[in-house]
Amino acid sequence: MTEYQITPYATVADYESRYGAVDDADMLLETLREASVEIQAALDRHGIDYAEPDQAFAYRLMVACRQMAHRAVEATLAETPLDVTQYSIAAGGYTQSLSMSSGYGQVRVSRAEWPLLGIGSGKVGWCNPFEVS
Repeated sequence: MTEYQITPYATVADYESRYGAVDDADMLLETLREASVEIQAALDRHGIDYAEPDQAFAYRLMVACRQMAHRAVEATLAETPLDVTQYSIAAGGYTQSLSMSSGYGQVRVSRAEWPLLGIGSGKVGWCNPFEVS
């Protein structure tokens, strides 16, 4: 581990309360830290202050962190080949099908977490390029 340690938004206990016990708590803790760094980067990109979150925002940060870590942990435990999310095979017609994923085991903020983080509440607007102020 490096000298720089970030306190994750979700603890191992938070994760286990939702998804059950894990065998490697150290690996999970590191994954939760990575998820927290990704969350902070996403919030920074969108100019959202997370320095002192209120109770509701802190809970949403925890939920997003926990979900992101779960996707990464489950991807590494899957019994399918690397980067494959779905695999099917047939015998009679010689059919084989693979669905590929991006970022095998990668911790990243998905669109499912955007509302939790206050990201993606886009605004639609227009301006008249011929109007001079």
